[in-house]
Amino acid sequence: MSVGDNKTTLHITSNDGSKQMTIKAEKMSDVSTLDATNVTHDNAILKACINRDVVYSERGFYYGSDINNLSKVVVDGGGMGNYTYQLKNLEGGNKYYYKAYIVKNSETVYGDVKEFRTKCLHAGHEYVDLGLPSGLKWATCNVGANSPEEYGNLLNFYDASDATWGGTWRTPTLDEFNELISNCSWVWTTQYDMPGYKVTGVNGNSIFLHADDDYIYYCGYCGYWSSTTRDISSAYYLKIDSNGQSMAGMERYYDFSVRLVAE
Repeated sequence: MSVGDNKTTLHITSNDGSKQMTIKAEKMSDVSTLDATNVTHDNAILKACINRDVVYSERGFYYGSDINNLSKVVVDGGGMGNYTYQLKNLEGGNKYYYKAYIVKNSETVYGDVKEFRTKCLHAGHEYVDLGLPSGLKWATCNVGANSPEEYGNLLNFYDASDATWGGTWRTPTLDEFNELISNCSWVWTTQYDMPGYKVTGVNGNSIFLHADDDYIYYCGYCGYWSSTTRDISSAYYLKIDSNGQSMAGMERYYDFSVRLVAE
């Protein structure tokens, strides 16, 4: 590149043809804000990186739930590389903004503003508010699972209808599943190395429901029990696979996953 120019075009030619590529060089900031980690209902670890060997007198973060009114925390230490700060006593279900900073030659240099949302807990289990008309909260993982990537326990209808984690946790009804279907977008995807649906509410929050077609091939079914009976021997469940989702009836002795809800 010529002096003072930060963009050039590169032409690549081979036996299979040619391609043109534009390369743009941008100035590297002295400090970068990195993604927050270990986010829980009341804690999070902020991360940043000093990108080059600069002399600075102070480093740290600005953070808070109001992007226009962020609090400052100073992090001890010096030199290049990553530094972190653990936030404690946060409010569950809140969005927080943060940015890294350093003070260099009496000037404050900032990284980009990033954000994270703390998790919501009820009776010790995480839930997501999808902005549903009923206000119902949906669990982030199945009964018997410790994280969203696990299937958890497969239960028959009788065990499923009695499932709870305490508090107001319970198995959703037929109407509540229909509310989930009609008020959310359902996108077939892979999360946590598992196939299924990302179910996103009007407020942008989402849950993940497993729907493994290979599992259906071997077991004949994949779904989630509701707590609503259909007739003397069957009950309603969420039938779910890569072709879509719907409420259907099934004999009560079959085993399905269970995803609880809370008031």
